[in-house]
Amino acid sequence: MLKPQWVNGISYYCRLLYKTNQNLIKLSDLNANSQCEASEAEDLIYQICETINILIPFKICDNNNSISLENDARYYGILNFEKDLSFLHEELEMLINANKESLFNIKRIRNKREHEAFNILAKSFYSGKDLLIIVNFKYKDKMYRIDCEEIINIIKNLNIIFDKIINELKLFATCYCENYHTNPYFNKYCNLEFERFNNIYNSNILKDCGRAMINF
Repeated sequence: MLKPQWVNGISYYCRLLYKTNQNLIKLSDLNANSQCEASEAEDLIYQICETINILIPFKICDNNNSISLENDARYYGILNFEKDLSFLHEELEMLINANKESLFNIKRIRNKREHEAFNILAKSFYSGKDLLIIVNFKYKDKMYRIDCEEIINIIKNLNIIFDKIINELKLFATCYCENYHTNPYFNKYCNLEFERFNNIYNSNILKDCGRAMINF
């Protein structure tokens, strides 16, 4: 039985999403009133913006400043597997449509950071008792807002999509191996549970941790 390309190819995206969840938890714990933590928040946001652009292959249409799924085969990324993972295109399209403004800002910040890092600056940081960190970035005469809560919403949706992918991987592994738990690759990736991150996001744990870790 031959392995389709997505079976091994999905591992890269799984690692990216797992690390992004970890970075998002770190970001959620930071206090905007601390200059040191504000700088750390800026670095984490750049990392998260970069990986979201890899995990969700979307583009900005410059003629009307709208966003859509990538339709250029050179930049398909994970969409290369949509023939095998039939839900993938529709789920990513729904995610984009539900988070257009946030993803637009993420794309702009990521692109400007890559090409004109000297022109994009983190100008203001906010957080509070019940408010996760928010950062406003300035590029020339324009402002782009990155809200940790909005990023969480995007990542939560990605976690749901990737749990579906893992379920497909388990189905394949069950047919491919007599006992897939003895296969190092399948044992590693079939046991991923992205919903566990969503359990954290859906509770008050992040906000409680952020308040508990403030340095007086």
